[in-house]
Amino acid sequence: MTATVESAATHEDHVRQVALASEYEVAAGFRGEPAAFDAQGHAVGRQVFPAEILRQVRAPLVDILVAEGVVRVDDHDRLRWTGAHPDVDRTPLWEALVDTYESLVVATGLGAAAIEATWGRPAVLWEGTLNLYVLAPGGPLRVHRDGWHKMGTAAPEEHFKAWVPLTRLGPGDGGLAVAAGSHRIPDGPGEVAIKHPLHLEQLTSTGSLPSPAVLEPLWRANTFEVGDALAFCPTIVHSTAANTGPWLRMAFAFAGQDARVPLAVKAGLNLDPSRALTDVEHLTLAILAVQPSTPWQARGAFYPRGFLGRLGVDESDDRVARAFETLQARRLIEPADPQPDAAQNTGIHQYFRSTVAGTSLAVDWLSSPGTSTVTQPLFAGRLVLAGWLGLDTAPLLSENPPLPARSLPRP
Repeated sequence: MTATVESAATHEDHVRQVALASEYEVAAGFRGEPAAFDAQGHAVGRQVFPAEILRQVRAPLVDILVAEGVVRVDDHDRLRWTGAHPDVDRTPLWEALVDTYESLVVATGLGAAAIEATWGRPAVLWEGTLNLYVLAPGGPLRVHRDGWHKMGTAAPEEHFKAWVPLTRLGPGDGGLAVAAGSHRIPDGPGEVAIKHPLHLEQLTSTGSLPSPAVLEPLWRANTFEVGDALAFCPTIVHSTAANTGPWLRMAFAFAGQDARVPLAVKAGLNLDPSRALTDVEHLTLAILAVQPSTPWQARGAFYPRGFLGRLGVDESDDRVARAFETLQARRLIEPADPQPDAAQNTGIHQYFRSTVAGTSLAVDWLSSPGTSTVTQPLFAGRLVLAGWLGLDTAPLLSENPPLPARSLPRP
């Protein structure tokens, strides 16, 4: 006699059956409560983005899909799937999204403002975290959590992921489902035992999710209009909900952190004008307040034999070059052409100088205590730059951290 054993329901089975529900929403025009977000691990922000801006973000992607015969636009804010191709080539869509996302969502500050309204905390977006999600009817589900690799220097609750639909999503259209409160439930043991954790969250985010039975009552899904967004803790368990309708679902996502927490190097330097300048941006601005320079020359200041490098201030070439971009976007620096042959002054060899506003900001940063992380190398670098600009360093010296042995660069 052979016994028949029924397999237990999987995470995906439960996601397919999730009912529409949300325990925490932020109505349009209101600001989220951090305590409520922390309790649920997520929040739906209603109309936190201008819908027309998201339609502009979406427009070049729709043009590509229509040209390829993948969708028809016969319903407002929805894309009818033609079934012409089993898979969608995301490469041209991604390339089109990057430009509109940077110019319309990041550089305008709209992305940070939308998350602040939903999350209840001031937000800064990380560079390099943009993702595009396209789901055709019957597309696959993937239950997971992003976990520790999406976080920087702060605690998990001081980071966020944001999911922004570019199409209207009704019941069964493949919205994002979350297991409410699962950010407080640790994973099971990993495949290989960890003797010494290399990260604070490595033991709680092992990749071995809590059991389906534990997560089943926690699953929540929702409907979305263009302009809505879902913010969630990186450690919450989430998944695409089943797309059982005739529509193509398209959304983008990005990550970030509380703007009041020091920005991790991996966060990059985005063009959001509301973001506080980082130390490398302040140092670059101060260098340009001292004298015109090029990105190629300025990065030399951070090399081991540069005046900042000899003090122990170390920054990558990419971050110094990016600092020029953010400073120019904020009109704190401007092109300068001291060489007769200006045609040679392009790219990393183009000269820049600080504007009046840029010089004023550099002077304030150099001479005011408490305007940066007080470390020995950075403090010494600020003293050198303040001296080059002829500033009174007495207020800065009130910070009084112990100076490194080589407090001034040697020739």
